[in-house]
Order: sequence, then structure tokens, then C-alpha cells
Amino acid sequence: MSVGTIGNNPTGGPLQSYFQQRQADLAQLGQALKAGNEQEAQQDFNTIVSLGQQGPLAEGVAFGLPNREQAFEQIGQALQSGDMASAAQAYQTLEATLHTSQQTPPSEPLQSYFQQRQADLAQLGQALNAGNAQQAQQVYNAIVSLAQQGPFANGVAFGAKNREQDFEQVGQALGSGDMASAAQAYQALEATFQRTQPSQPEPLGDTGATTNSVSGSDASSS
Repeated sequence: MSVGTIGNNPTGGPLQSYFQQRQADLAQLGQALKAGNEQEAQQDFNTIVSLGQQGPLAEGVAFGLPNREQAFEQIGQALQSGDMASAAQAYQTLEATLHTSQQTPPSEPLQSYFQQRQADLAQLGQALNAGNAQQAQQVYNAIVSLAQQGPFANGVAFGAKNREQDFEQVGQALGSGDMASAAQAYQALEATFQRTQPSQPEPLGDTGATTNSVSGSDASSS
């Protein structure tokens, strides 16, 4: 079975829809915190948690970047203890991470991560195409190690759930010595990149930038 090479193309509509909904919910959360309405703030926080669990980011997190997810969790902890001042402060921290992000392209560390991941994925595709199980396993392990030091929450290799699932299926197939299934899973992963639109950078699930507030839109990369 011949497999192609995964590129660094952008992702499509589901991520954009998720970011737009999260943007609206974050705006409501900010308003509730500003008004000192603890009950409404807790409801808005819970709404975002539920959105994240059903959303496109790996592990069901609300934010793909660890610093944003951490700030978001601090809001929840503060709300749970009834500390509205700390909740508002954590929200400001979250807001600051969005303000300082760049519009496009992704910041240099992120770009470096994507470039290295792309190169490793190309090698993985070549190893699968050649039927070299040992090399494919080594390259797969290299991508796993890269991800553990990468920009995504929980050390996943891809911010979007469907891509992370396909990638994990490659690893499971390699672990059982099933090269055909590994190549098939790689092709499924490759297809998620081919369906994306060339006009945008590959989404991180959360690397992007907003304009004026936490309610701004993320330009992200999976």
C-alpha cells in the first residue's frame, strides 16, 4: 500500500465553529465576572467545560495551549471557592495570553514544532510505504517524544481530536505489527490535512491570536 506525505495545511470548519462558540461563551463569562455575578459566572464556566469536552481539541480540554488551560482551570477553582476576585484575576491572565499571541503566522517556537513534526511525519510515511516496521516505530516514537515537549496540553502530538486519534491508531497498529492498518491510519491522518483550506495556517487548536479581548477569535493550529 502506498501512502503519501502529510503536509502542513490548515484545518477546516469544525475548529472555526468551536472557536466562535467558545469566544461567545468567554465573553459572557467575562461580563459575569465584571458584574460580580457568581452564579452566572459558574454557569458560563460550566458551559465552556462542556463545550471543550465535546470539542475538537485532544483530551476534551477547552484550550489547546497549557498556559491557557491552566488559567481557565484557575477560574473554575476560584469560582468553586467563591473567590470572585481571584476568578477575575485568572480571567485577566487568560485574556493576556490571547492579547500577546500573534495574528499570523504562529510564533517561532510553534512554527519550529510544526516544521519538525511535518518532517517526522514525512519520514513515517516513507517508512510505512517501504514496509519498514522498525524504522516506522522509531519515527513514531520520535513524534511522541517531540509532542511531550511540544505546545499542546497533555503532551499530545495534534491539537485536533480526529488527528490525534488517527495518530494513536498508527501507533497501535505498529505495536501489533500490523503494517497495513498502520498505513491505513496514516492515510486517514493525511486526509485530515488534505481537506483543510490552503488559505490559513495549520490550526493548533489554540495558538492563534485575538484582537481586543478574550472574546476575540483564535487563529489556531492542530
